Amino acid sequence: MMSILSKTRWNLSLIPFILLLACEKTDTTVGLDGVLAVFSPNPANAVLGGTSNWVFVGNKSALDLRSIDESRTPALEVWSTQSRGAAIRRVNARLLATPFLTWRWSVGEGEPQHPIRIVIGFSNKAETEKKGMLSRVIWGNNPPSYSRTLSLIWGGSALLRGSLIRERLSQPNKIKTVRYVVRGGEENRDKWWLENLDLSRIYSIAWPDSDMAKTRIVFVGLSSTGSKIPERMRIMALRLSR
Repeated sequence: MMSILSKTRWNLSLIPFILLLACEKTDTTVGLDGVLAVFSPNPANAVLGGTSNWVFVGNKSALDLRSIDESRTPALEVWSTQSRGAAIRRVNARLLATPFLTWRWSVGEGEPQHPIRIVIGFSNKAETEKKGMLSRVIWGNNPPSYSRTLSLIWGGSALLRGSLIRERLSQPNKIKTVRYVVRGGEENRDKWWLENLDLSRIYSIAWPDSDMAKTRIVFVGLSSTGSKIPERMRIMALRLSR
């Protein structure tokens, strides 16, 4: 089920340039209803909400983020550029307590594998004695450790749906990264799709030796591998839940 979808490889732990959107360190936590809304429901600043939880990784201009109204529902329109980068939101949630990631998305025309993807960072303190470059720079002197990252991508073919691609590790202490094809295919573009993924299931397949009971989700966001021509993705109602 593993395949190589693109020659472009980018590991969040190796990005050299970080721009903080705000100096205040805050973590978005799970509500009493068991839901963690990555996108803000606040009508005063829909989708992105306050900036204190968001950081840009890599080139600040890599993602062109625009809040839009899609059928009276706030949504985020994301355009890629030629640069690589990410916008991630710091969160604090136990994987087994909030294993389901839900969102709706619509992908525009472009390259077979879309450059924009959803990224999730996991922390397991029992496994992470050393902290990656990304966490050291973003979270300052006392960052939450993160040991693994998962990228959810739009693949070049609908037949690739459900494929899991592991990154080869060149160094023993390198952050472990996998990519998972959620959906794909030219025939499925420019339509809205509802997704509901069990992250704990994907995690158990990707890293069967890891103890999920000790694993937390520490960030959720969007990244771009860059593209010669700007490509569009629209996303709404991104949230974690039990």
